[in-house]
Amino acid sequence: MKRRVYAGLLAGGCAAFMAAGCGSPQPLPPRSDLYLIGADTPSGIRARKDVLVLPSPADAARAQLLSLRILALQQDDGSWAHDPTATGRALRDLFFLGVLPADDPDLARAIAFLLRHEGPYVTFEADSPAWGKDWAALYAVNLWGFGDAIKVRETVHSLLENQGAWLDRRKGRAASMILRAITLHALLADKERQEALVGRLAAWQLPGGKWDLGPGTSQLAVLESLLPMAADARAAGLINRFLANIVPAGAAPPAFGDEALEPDEAHFIIVRALQSAGKLESFRRGGDVGRDLAQYELALHLVGGPAESVHTLTFEDAPVAISGAPLLVGNEIAGHRPILPPEPGKSFVRLFLRDAARRKVRDVLGADPAVEAVLVLSGTIAAKGHLADMIDEEGLAIRGLDEENAAKLMHIVSTMEGVPASAAGPRQEPR
Repeated sequence: MKRRVYAGLLAGGCAAFMAAGCGSPQPLPPRSDLYLIGADTPSGIRARKDVLVLPSPADAARAQLLSLRILALQQDDGSWAHDPTATGRALRDLFFLGVLPADDPDLARAIAFLLRHEGPYVTFEADSPAWGKDWAALYAVNLWGFGDAIKVRETVHSLLENQGAWLDRRKGRAASMILRAITLHALLADKERQEALVGRLAAWQLPGGKWDLGPGTSQLAVLESLLPMAADARAAGLINRFLANIVPAGAAPPAFGDEALEPDEAHFIIVRALQSAGKLESFRRGGDVGRDLAQYELALHLVGGPAESVHTLTFEDAPVAISGAPLLVGNEIAGHRPILPPEPGKSFVRLFLRDAARRKVRDVLGADPAVEAVLVLSGTIAAKGHLADMIDEEGLAIRGLDEENAAKLMHIVSTMEGVPASAAGPRQEPR
């Protein structure tokens, strides 16, 4: 109850926090690692922490706020919307956020709701009366490690014993989502069961790496189902054959037309598969840094830090190592005002930040008052200095811009969708 009250008090702040963009790039870049660097979703936060090792400076606060926001919607019976699908999705998000402990009473109430929910729990369609659409609840229960419950174990056992009823090349979507939900379970640790399942998937993998399990096959759900079995050489081979579609081109899930998964889930599966196959670093190094960062159009990065080897750009003929995850991006800017420069040829542009963005900058300065930052415009450093010198009560003061970068910055901010430019004209800044 205390958690719900706290969440209610924070609801306004959460809404403003999410509306501010919180680092989400505009538009979203196609490469999975870059998408997740800027994604303020449970999958994005988990990917930055566990896979990309690029936690944003504000990720801990984001995870806490998002968890509270989710828990505020939990019903008295332990469910979300009295529905197994909504409950499964909420539990999945809470798992990825990593804030809720496994012995939390709210988690126990949610699991209890799913275990007592009425309806046949062994079916062979994409939507299960007991486990929800796309088996979302069974997937979540197994993510959290509650597979020993009798209802869960019986469901998984029955599905494994009756594979011909759903893994038959006629029910592609059902097969994909059931696979994703059950391969997390301990029953699949059995070598004989594992080999039989991998054998079927090997037989139905096409020469190009994709699978044909029937109409509606979710390629990335099948890929995810293989990850818990990746220690098996044959399963690893199937994963590698599929990844050949992705590594050369930096392809994104939309290329597969995968409607069964949310975009951030799909990108998260891709980077986990690349990590499992030992291909993540080569995938990330294979792109052009300037091109990749250009997709953010406007971003403020910290200099150095734990991600200093991820991106190295040049500024004033010297290399500068910057964090892979931007501290701020363009849709966190509320407006701008150009200032006539005290020195000819050196423009000064003031950027007005949204409240959540301003708090994020101050949190970083609280941890490291001497940290440096760079303003990156379309993949190129336009300005560099101490973050403390850039921030004041109004927002960011970007000094030392040449005329070309000043014009570029003002154009980006003034034309950004949903971010109005200040109506005020240039004025003289006091010396």
